[in-house]
Amino acid sequence: MEFFEYIWVFSVIERKMKDKILDWLKKTGYPLELFGESILSEKGFQIVNSLIYTDYENKSQREIDLLANLNVAKDNIELDIYLLIECKKTDKPLILLVTDDFSTDSISINGYANSNNPNYKIPFSEDLKIKLPGRYSFGFKVIQAFTDGDEFIHRAANTLLKSIIDYSFQKENSLNFNIENNIHSFAMPILLVDAPLLKLNLDKQNEMQLEEIDSCILEFRNQVSDSPLYFEIPIIRKEFFREFCNNFENLPTSILNFLIANPDFQIKNQTRLE
Repeated sequence: MEFFEYIWVFSVIERKMKDKILDWLKKTGYPLELFGESILSEKGFQIVNSLIYTDYENKSQREIDLLANLNVAKDNIELDIYLLIECKKTDKPLILLVTDDFSTDSISINGYANSNNPNYKIPFSEDLKIKLPGRYSFGFKVIQAFTDGDEFIHRAANTLLKSIIDYSFQKENSLNFNIENNIHSFAMPILLVDAPLLKLNLDKQNEMQLEEIDSCILEFRNQVSDSPLYFEIPIIRKEFFREFCNNFENLPTSILNFLIANPDFQIKNQTRLE
């Protein structure tokens, strides 16, 4: 075989191998992680991939897909926004279970801006919200169609919960530094999915109603020691993640302006009022 024929055969084999690898990658969540990182980077976030956190139950080291951090400052007030993100891809539809007509198009950041330390409460205004994109809903459980259980979402939600707990623990360790330097922060768990997303509820005749949605809030509870922890986890489809991230173009400035206009809400002054 001539030299150039060897080159041609090798190129064909190499191309087939690349095609196989690309087909395999498309079935995984890795491209979704890269997609999420690219959108957040556009919005000014600093990204940590495969962040290691400590599982509070057994003290083992575990991994979350993305940590995105946005730091802004104004008038000697500093704000850190942390997004803890799990990325999941599946061809099997995800179904949000909805019990009533309650729905909301936004998430208050108020519930995320605190830790277990009673001196570290930042009561942001309820008007400071993050809007959900597209068609949205609110529910208590997400199941995966054509499977026997809900482990797919349950594992992701537990990862987000435990990473938030570890984040809060780290923040408590730096509490005095944050008070001295007037540093505010909040962390939000987010589940980014590349999957069909629907909601299921019963109508007045108790007939099942399915509706496609683009985003939702999962009301997630988990027992930690003697106290249950409650979180609202935004679930955002890939196609609407950029729209969701548009919240962070103006929200940091709104938070800082609110804190400047309301000095008693600043962390350094909050601790003095305790």
